[in-house]
Amino acid sequence: MSSNIVFVKGKPRYKRILDIISSVGITISLFLLILWLFRYQLNLANYSIEIIIASLSIFTISRIINLDFEQSGIAIFVSFLYKLASSAFYASIILFIFGFLGLEKILADLALPIFISAIILAIIPYTIEKLERRRFSFKPKLVKKGEFEINEKVRIKLKEDSLGYEIKKGGRWYGIAILSDVLAIINTDIGDFKVNLKSPSLLLSRMLRIKNGKINKEDKNSRELITKMLNDLYKSRKFEETKVKLPFISVEEDSLGERVKVGPIEVIEEGDYEEVKIGPFIHVSETRRPRMVIYSSNAELKIKGNLVQLKENGKKLKYDGSTFIFATNGDKIKIDRKNIILRSLDFKILARKNELILSSPEFMMSIRDDLIKFHSKEKRFTIRDQKLASTLISEITEKINEQIINVFEGFSLDVTEFLDSINRVFEKYKA
Repeated sequence: MSSNIVFVKGKPRYKRILDIISSVGITISLFLLILWLFRYQLNLANYSIEIIIASLSIFTISRIINLDFEQSGIAIFVSFLYKLASSAFYASIILFIFGFLGLEKILADLALPIFISAIILAIIPYTIEKLERRRFSFKPKLVKKGEFEINEKVRIKLKEDSLGYEIKKGGRWYGIAILSDVLAIINTDIGDFKVNLKSPSLLLSRMLRIKNGKINKEDKNSRELITKMLNDLYKSRKFEETKVKLPFISVEEDSLGERVKVGPIEVIEEGDYEEVKIGPFIHVSETRRPRMVIYSSNAELKIKGNLVQLKENGKKLKYDGSTFIFATNGDKIKIDRKNIILRSLDFKILARKNELILSSPEFMMSIRDDLIKFHSKEKRFTIRDQKLASTLISEITEKINEQIINVFEGFSLDVTEFLDSINRVFEKYKA
């Protein structure tokens, strides 16, 4: 059964339409400037002022309409002022340069006042945004039990219906909170790895929504608990954030994505898409795996592209689709398409196809095809025996599989299990 937690993929349709309208408007604005440059040749000199005013007006409107209306009212207002400031800065530059090209004095003289206005317009939203930046808003909803898939590697399972919250930060979508235990299932090449995320859990992604599930009542203590958890997250610097905004330079970066804009070049990595914009004409966009960060009282799960990273009560897991690494209590397991490595503080096993190497401070044994080598402080020998080598590899491989399961369950790597198996095989061989 599917939960009512859903991903909103790609840009909203209205945003794509506004992008197109904005690009067309800016193109028309620039075309009008070209007409002005050839005003005498085109017999448009009598309309010089009107052409400049029309060009700057269309440019400003094209910038302002391209807002994100899913944000809060304050965030939309802040974005509006920033776009107005950048448009004013652009207008002041055009008026200043065109003043040397014969622009009427009545317009050229406005370059400095508009430039100063641009600076003031940039300061106002910056001040408001500083106050709003850490402000969270919450919408309570019922989260239904069931599963939802983050990607082919990770899925989340809710065991029961629960109170949840859609969260916005500074007016932008930020993620959801769930007030019950959540089971995270990580699908790897060696099977499913499950971790129980203790309540409450924060699932941070700009794409997450809770479909329907509207409720009228909530426990006030729950909202306070989520707020405290979010604030603690920032105080501990686990979720770092960088934000710089100027009229023509903007940098926004955190664990969920980034937006960088320098002049006409804008790079966006957010949600499930990457986009590069160069002026109004060049837009390159491609889909990508979404970023997500999950925090609970006992665990931290990060998903970025192919990479999944988990930290849980001293356990660490890292998986990118080809290499699996798990570490706990001084033990480490690494599995890729060619090797299996088990390592403790004083013991290491390397397993490949038809090859095993066991090493510790007391001894080292290697098996490759039919060749067995052993040496320690007391003795050293080499044996060529295909049957013995195959039996040793089979027995040790079986113990490797058992030990991997034991380490996953929280037990330490037991070196004596391997030594006992090796001794039993050699005793049968001698007999």
